[in-house]
Amino acid sequence: VDVEIGDLLNVRAGSGRLLIHLAPKAKTAAGVDRSQAMRMLARSRVQQAGLAKCTLRNVECNTLPFRSHSFDTVLLNEALSRAVDRRQALAEASRVVRPDGRVLILDWVQPVALQNKTISSSSEQGEAPLAENHLRALLAEQGLTIRQRSWLPGKSPNYALFVAMPHSALQTGAA
Repeated sequence: VDVEIGDLLNVRAGSGRLLIHLAPKAKTAAGVDRSQAMRMLARSRVQQAGLAKCTLRNVECNTLPFRSHSFDTVLLNEALSRAVDRRQALAEASRVVRPDGRVLILDWVQPVALQNKTISSSSEQGEAPLAENHLRALLAEQGLTIRQRSWLPGKSPNYALFVAMPHSALQTGAA
């Protein structure tokens, strides 16, 4: 299924693996990451892929230097599990996404069904994953609603992709 990506922002772009796959389908693409080593690797991959419309910047997810409503798609790539302030990271994503856009969250999220079980669940960094109902509440605070969620096989039973959209997009039928 081809999905219109439009203008893309990849928050915590890391080595650029996702960015180089999504950028060719995007109108424009920007990746942000605080790690100089990761940005250098991502730049190399972007250049090797010949993606001239793709940029990379040294930016923290809690202070995005973009105008409000600049992007159709904002991808938070394990950004919430590593954010100092998850609420602020989501506030920034919500601010820069267009009213008819979407926020993709690819991260360690513990499903509601497992939240009361005492299982050993953690992200690669050893932190407890974000609880699914807490994520829903944080998104709602920012005017975003989860439209789709998928638990991804392979990495962990807690690794998931959530697609959230501004309430305004749902009311106008953009979903």
